[in-house]
Amino acid sequence: MRPVRGVLERLLWLYHAARDPATPGWAKLAIFGALAYLLFPLDAVADPTPLVGLLDDVGVIAAAILYVSRRLPPGVRERSTRTLGRWFGAPRSNGTGSGTPS
Repeated sequence: MRPVRGVLERLLWLYHAARDPATPGWAKLAIFGALAYLLFPLDAVADPTPLVGLLDDVGVIAAAILYVSRRLPPGVRERSTRTLGRWFGAPRSNGTGSGTPS
């Protein structure tokens, strides 16, 4: 579950950054450009192509996350962590399942 949570957290960075007025225009352009690429029906590699068609989409999102994450406005990471906490509860930190460190 930890890798899925990490991916969701980074996607939430993009979501919260896109909504934050402090996010620079170039960062919002990268976020919405990546989203447009995903939604465009004729992207560079057809999605029905096994595996390869999805890899370009993953690469575009990964590039947007990398590009934007270096200069996220203050609070974006914290809002993302709180959102994940509401969705899935506190992360398990000690492997006991209690959600609290021992």
